[in-house]
Amino acid sequence: MSRFDRNKAAELFRELEFYSLVQKLPGTGEPGETGSAGFRIESGPPPKREYHTVCDEESLDELMNRISNASSLAFDLETTSLDAISAGIVGIALSAAPGEASYIPVGHFGWVQTEQLPLNRVLERLKPVLEDDKLEKIAVIGNLISPW
Repeated sequence: MSRFDRNKAAELFRELEFYSLVQKLPGTGEPGETGSAGFRIESGPPPKREYHTVCDEESLDELMNRISNASSLAFDLETTSLDAISAGIVGIALSAAPGEASYIPVGHFGWVQTEQLPLNRVLERLKPVLEDDKLEKIAVIGNLISPW
């Protein structure tokens, strides 16, 4: 194995939420160990995760309540195409807190049909939040896809 900075690797793994891999990195990995980058290796279980599928008005209300207290909001669109001109929205993914995410299906069809809210209704509810200048918005996949 080539030389690497264990603490920097551990920091990256924690940022990407690869918690179980931190313990598998070569080196001491002692809890409380602090590296040159100032990163402290912590022991213990990864943070609790909550994932929600929003398929009805009640779930949408709960999501809007969680978002209303957030300082930032990560979002992603699931679409029928990478071509922005012709793509249709299939679903909207939102996260207002670490370890918590919600998915709103709005255009799924096929043999595994799930209850879905109308796209126009969802956009109507999300519009004030997405237009709020005080709320930091983070496009999740927008920075990862290159057109070439």
